[in-house]
Amino acid sequence: MWFEDRYLNTDSLRLFEDVIKNPKVKSIRILTSLVHNKQINDEFLNKIREFKKISSDNKITLEVKVASTKRLHKKNHNRYVLGNNILWDLPPSGLVLDGQSSSTFKEFKLGTKSYEKISKDYVDWWNDSEALEITAKWDQIKLLVELYSKKMNIKREMYYANCTICGIAIKVPFVPDPKIPVYCQEHLKFKKNKKYFN
Repeated sequence: MWFEDRYLNTDSLRLFEDVIKNPKVKSIRILTSLVHNKQINDEFLNKIREFKKISSDNKITLEVKVASTKRLHKKNHNRYVLGNNILWDLPPSGLVLDGQSSSTFKEFKLGTKSYEKISKDYVDWWNDSEALEITAKWDQIKLLVELYSKKMNIKREMYYANCTICGIAIKVPFVPDPKIPVYCQEHLKFKKNKKYFN
């Protein structure tokens, strides 16, 4: 069974609790991402280690890799679970765990174009050098999670200016230049809609 969800967290790993004990399953691969995902943390790693122990006791191989770059993160958008002859396009794991009735699972069978393409994409991502094995590369993964989190929390410096049309005080994310007009939200809408400006 192969699984892909860019935004896995410790809670969503509950979805695997029965699978890792199922004697019919021989191998599990999980792909997730650390980009925009602060939930790849020590708690997550500990849960994976716990799952690996349970899987091993049940003679199941469990492997987990993490996309470490935006390039790789952007390759897949949906969530999938792939088996030998079938795959499902999944709703967000949070919806499934909350039991929301609107959650839908789209099925694709072996031999269909969707099955073949998604399977190939999964293999390409899995084998990409930027997909890091979570236990072997944990120090690198943890550092990258911290770096991405810092980038997300950086606030752009704002500057005061006055709208060229109405004179109202506004904040802009650049140093104002008296020769270049700036607009409040209301007049910016007019400008974009070309209703006010020639």
